[in-house]
Amino acid sequence: SNKFGGFRIMMYFCTRNQALRVAQLRHTNRVSLCLALSMSLLAGCGSSASSSAAASSEAAGSDAPKTVTYANASDITSLDPRRGTSTITASVLADLYSTLVKTDAEGNIVCDAAASYERVDDVTWHFTLRDDVYFTNGDQMTSADVQYTIESLKNKDAGYALSGDFSFMSVEVLGDYEFNIVTDQPFNSLPLRLNYVKIIPSKYVQEVGDDEFAKNPVGSGPFKFVSWTKDDKVVMEKNPDYYGEVPQIDQLVYKVIPEAADRVAALQAGEVDIICSIPTTQANYLSSVDGVTVVGQPSTRVVWLQFNTINGDSPVNDLKVRQALNYAVDRDSLIAGVLDGYAVKVASISTPEYNDYDASVQGYTYDPEKAKSLLAEAGYPDGFTVDLSVSGGLLNATDVAQAVASQLAEVGVTVNIQQEDSATQRDKIMSGTVAPIFLNGLGGPYCDIDLIASIGFTKGARYCTWDSAEFVDLASRAAAAVDDTERAQLHSEMQQFMVDQAPAVWLYQQDTLYAYNSVKVQNWTARTDEVVLMDGVSVQ
Repeated sequence: SNKFGGFRIMMYFCTRNQALRVAQLRHTNRVSLCLALSMSLLAGCGSSASSSAAASSEAAGSDAPKTVTYANASDITSLDPRRGTSTITASVLADLYSTLVKTDAEGNIVCDAAASYERVDDVTWHFTLRDDVYFTNGDQMTSADVQYTIESLKNKDAGYALSGDFSFMSVEVLGDYEFNIVTDQPFNSLPLRLNYVKIIPSKYVQEVGDDEFAKNPVGSGPFKFVSWTKDDKVVMEKNPDYYGEVPQIDQLVYKVIPEAADRVAALQAGEVDIICSIPTTQANYLSSVDGVTVVGQPSTRVVWLQFNTINGDSPVNDLKVRQALNYAVDRDSLIAGVLDGYAVKVASISTPEYNDYDASVQGYTYDPEKAKSLLAEAGYPDGFTVDLSVSGGLLNATDVAQAVASQLAEVGVTVNIQQEDSATQRDKIMSGTVAPIFLNGLGGPYCDIDLIASIGFTKGARYCTWDSAEFVDLASRAAAAVDDTERAQLHSEMQQFMVDQAPAVWLYQQDTLYAYNSVKVQNWTARTDEVVLMDGVSVQ
């Protein structure tokens, strides 16, 4: 009864055809999924979010600060944006800092602290700053701050986690509000990549030092920093001097609640207003709770089982083994039976949301007999035993790992699941000591095929556990190609290469899935990049 790690997963075989039809419908409607607000639960089944919010508002009084609290599973990694990895961290950083450009809710690049920008030549981009951007300590943002941000970020000796993502660019200051960004080679995705460069105040950081800056950050975003209690919450208040639309709420709180069930309970109790990464099994239930709305849509995140081929002798070092494991995984059943249709199968490194996605690239079919044959050819006719690392953060991550383990058992591969927290797994990935197979996924504010290639599968990058000079050369040429046709062709070759060489079992494009108190929180929008923002949000 525990073959798939739980009653719900075990039962999916009984409803597989129905679930697959749900998944097919889900695939044809990729723009968004809004689960309707249903009638309230019967009396005695628990308090509704709307009644809890109303009671809290009445108790607090009309003069109480208008506060929105949202919750997710993990804490942020840093308040210094040069060290701030993870999409959860990106949400908080986006509230505290400005970027030159940003993406809107539809994923379009728009200006932020920059008044305008243009591409001058293959490697040069000219920017003009707004003249009304001020940091919360009163300093005005100038080109010198942009230059300091990027040049300090590139400092390898400082050990900034994001250094490698931006090491190929430099800044030429032309005036207080004029500058060029010059790249080492042509890079067409520069505007999207700059979406994560949070401009920091050079004078303040140099005066107080990195450690103090990380404790008491100063930015120019819509909110100001108040406090960070590690593994508990981050508190921010609105920035009344923000150059853009000043927030309509007074206080924003990010709350860390590791367990999904606890996040659901906190939403119903009115303790939080928005919860992220809800289990798919809770979606229908929460949509029936009075005052709660559930929203989901395809995200920028691709999820895969990655092979660690750089740490000692392991069966996964053999191409035939990696291909065999690809044939052994039934992606359709994972999506339908474990993710309840809240994902879309992918064949390779790209999704339909990325530029140059090639739908003609075909991934692996589910063929356990072919998997057994390849394992025998590789010298493992009776299979082998292997560790699989899984951490939180990805949708239904543990259930997915358990289902994969059961599927691999059908071809003779015994899987030992290692449950690890996200920080521990991330450290092991970066040091190359992670398990031979690990569940991984990349998404967020500047994710595209070039980013996944560079930080996930380029030797020496922070998430790379594979060594292929051929792929690095192909990816480098694709990222630098100025001609649209040439770039699309190279990106297509990259997608096929990742199928042929199988450095991972490519699984699916994950949906975003949120639930929120739609009586209290008005005009909130879920984004494909999974960043939680409060643009235009008001509180009733």
